[in-house]
Amino acid sequence: MPALYRRVEAGGYAHALACWGPPPEQARAVVLALHGFGSTGERTFRALGPPAAQQGVCLLAPDLLGAGASDKPERRFSLAYFAEVYAALADRLGLERPLLLGHSMGGKLALACAADTPAHYAACALVSPGGFHRAERLLPPLDAFAGLAPALSRPGLHRRLLGRTPLGPVLAHTDSHAHLGRLWGSFGGLDLDRAGYRRRLAQIPLPMLVVCGGRDGLLGAAALGRIRADLPQARLQVFPEAGHLPHKEHPEAFFALLVGFAREAGLPVGPERPFDR
Repeated sequence: MPALYRRVEAGGYAHALACWGPPPEQARAVVLALHGFGSTGERTFRALGPPAAQQGVCLLAPDLLGAGASDKPERRFSLAYFAEVYAALADRLGLERPLLLGHSMGGKLALACAADTPAHYAACALVSPGGFHRAERLLPPLDAFAGLAPALSRPGLHRRLLGRTPLGPVLAHTDSHAHLGRLWGSFGGLDLDRAGYRRRLAQIPLPMLVVCGGRDGLLGAAALGRIRADLPQARLQVFPEAGHLPHKEHPEAFFALLVGFAREAGLPVGPERPFDR
């Protein structure tokens, strides 16, 4: 099912949104979905478009500021800034407490939204969320080395070195190189520890679901323990055969899980049965 596209002004910038299902005012529930590094809303969440439409769910997936067809301001980004921006976008769209969904880096942004503006959302679901791999602590110091950004985009460097690391798939596309350059200088503000969010995660007052793939070579098995420790209130669901994109690899099963979670969170969608714990 192809997406419909909207362009909406909010927070001083234009946001490109991919939309599936009925419009928000006619939907049984609304999902606001934030994509990960180097991607777009449409590429990340299009597999969920058909099941969303079948369930009468409006799925809205904006391109993050600095990525895709959304505006690309020349500024430092931070978790707090993205939380403010997406609260403003939800208000501009007239959304009444949608379910917040975030994948990879978008999962880290969703956590900031849930921590800073929880009244805007009914629940928060994370898919292979960023912020839990210990190697991420190496990113903030890179802010001081702006010259590395263009170097990392060189095809030869990627082919000989980066392509053999877990970052290989992440930096394989030109969109990723451009996004990396726009985020350079913002790694500290986008870090859960340096920005002061990690100590607040356990107090997020929203129902929470975390979905991970058992074969996620990017997140890694060790991150699951950290997720359990930092988000003790969340239900953790592992898709054993999935990688970093369980919602794309198993869209029907993933969306059924999401519907059950949404219904338990009070959204009027899905079958009349309790969320399977």
